[in-house]
Order: sequence, then C-alpha cells, then structure tokens
Amino acid sequence: MNTSGPRAASVRIEFPLREIRTEFGILLDPSIELSLKSPGGYLRVRFLLDSGADFTILPRSAALQLGINLTGSREMIITGIEGAGVRAWLSEITVRMADSEMTLPCLFSSNEKTPYVLGRMGLFQRFNVAFDNRRKKIVLESISMEAQDES
Repeated sequence: MNTSGPRAASVRIEFPLREIRTEFGILLDPSIELSLKSPGGYLRVRFLLDSGADFTILPRSAALQLGINLTGSREMIITGIEGAGVRAWLSEITVRMADSEMTLPCLFSSNEKTPYVLGRMGLFQRFNVAFDNRRKKIVLESISMEAQDES
C-alpha cells in the first residue's frame, strides 16, 4: 500500500539530435537549445549536453550578458581533456525548460573560446538523461522527489 500520498507528474522533455555530415559519416550532435534568464528577458542559447562534464561552463563574457557579477565568486583553476588549466569563477545560471525555471551551478571560464557546455551538476540530479539514437532524440525525464529521497 502506498502511504506517501499522490505522486508528482513526471516531466519528459525531448530535444532533436541533429545530424552533422562529416568526412567520416553522419554524426549525431548532442546540443540542445535552452533559454537563459538575463536582465532583459530570456536568451536562446545552444548548449553541448556533455555527460562527461562535471559542471555547466560558459565563457566569462556570458556572465556580463546574463547580469551576473562574478566579484567575490569562488575562483579556481579547471582542466579539461586538453590538460591545460584555465581560471574560472563559480556562480549560477537560471535556465527555462518545459515552462519551468531551474537554477544550475555554472563555471565562467577566462577562456573566451569556451563553448557553452551543459554538464551533470544540478541537471542529472533532477533528470534521467537518455540519448535515443534510434529516434534521434535527447530525452530528459524528471526524477521524482521520492526517488531522490530514497538514494
């Protein structure tokens, strides 16, 4: 018998996996378009959804565009697959997905060539993420609060 009360409805969000033609064949591109909250409203931005990235990361100039003051933010050196360290500042961004807002921790990189990367922290705790190559979709399905409490 379930005594925990009514369950919250699961949210399922799907994004297309775009096909990119390369010299090696067709590559499915795991990038998704999200709305980022800024002082002037929402900005549509394309992120690379990277299940290997710990954090969401943007170039430092994006903080200014989003109205985020990095003064006093925790500064650190981060590394990626290239091995070289880059300075970054930890803050938060607000994204809109499926008509709801979500705050995610975000690193702002001193390297202005840094791509917009959507990492695991804050996202994978809320959603199961699936790359459905057969249907050419990225599927985010919300994890119920009950499931989070059980872990």
